[in-house]
Amino acid sequence: MSTVAVVLCNFNHARYLSDSLGRICNQIRPADQIVVIDDGSTDDSWKIIQDFAGRHPSLEAHANERNLGLEASIAKALQLVRCDYLAWAAADDRLLPQFLERNMALLARHPAAALSFSEVVALKGDSEEIDRFATNPAAPRIFDLGELPEFLSPDALRQRMHRGYLPIASNTAVIRVDRLRAFGGFPAQLRWFADSFACTALAMRHGACVIAEPLALIRSSPESYSQTMRDVSRQTEVLNAIADLLARKEMRDVRAFMRACPSNLTVYDPLILGVLAKRPRDWDLFAAYARWKMGEYVSQTLRPRHLVRHLAGRLRNVVR
Repeated sequence: MSTVAVVLCNFNHARYLSDSLGRICNQIRPADQIVVIDDGSTDDSWKIIQDFAGRHPSLEAHANERNLGLEASIAKALQLVRCDYLAWAAADDRLLPQFLERNMALLARHPAAALSFSEVVALKGDSEEIDRFATNPAAPRIFDLGELPEFLSPDALRQRMHRGYLPIASNTAVIRVDRLRAFGGFPAQLRWFADSFACTALAMRHGACVIAEPLALIRSSPESYSQTMRDVSRQTEVLNAIADLLARKEMRDVRAFMRACPSNLTVYDPLILGVLAKRPRDWDLFAAYARWKMGEYVSQTLRPRHLVRHLAGRLRNVVR
């Protein structure tokens, strides 16, 4: 039977740790290994982690002597994993009790898949308020996974991504360790996009399993790591790193997939077009995404009768 590890990296999230670790340690299908890295916290985090380690033999507690950053902690944790699969849990997120049970059962039925993932659901700040995007009328329909099969082959994934962006959040995923290591882990230079990029690329190469319901809650708060992307300068630096990575020889297949399915670039809006436009070697991606954005604009802003009038006007201009 396949084994699974849960990896958690923490920095000064003591107020959430008892909840997040408690839910990890009390899964219906227990984790075979739990790797916790504390990244030089100055609050009570290490005390809480040690307490859990003393009560749960599968939990391995590791502390960085100083704050090294999330990317370094994740790389360290990945080296320590001894299992076939891993789940990466943020210190302020929640795994529902059946998270490992459901994911591992599905992956057992589809061993070729590089990962499984479930519906993205947000836990708002320090409240108990949950935003389930799939049922929120104000949210894009991309979050509703209900029409997808339980396994998406690369070809099926391509068909789905032709229509629109498919959110594969690492916080909801269980990933094959050998596939992730062969990919090079989570690319540190991609910072806050490292996990989502790696998961999406692995799905493109090997396929992915889908669970069309919530199994993990991702906390949304102003101080979360991903909010750093609001800094235009730092975000631009990361987007250039993504373009550099896609230009590598070993990434040709992923680049071709993204060029064929440019919806995957929407997660990098609003700066990505400007970044690609300044890089002549990336004009293929720029052109593909610009065309896709134009098509989205037309389909979303022009109602059917307005579209008919618009096309009729274009035809009149051609005739003239």
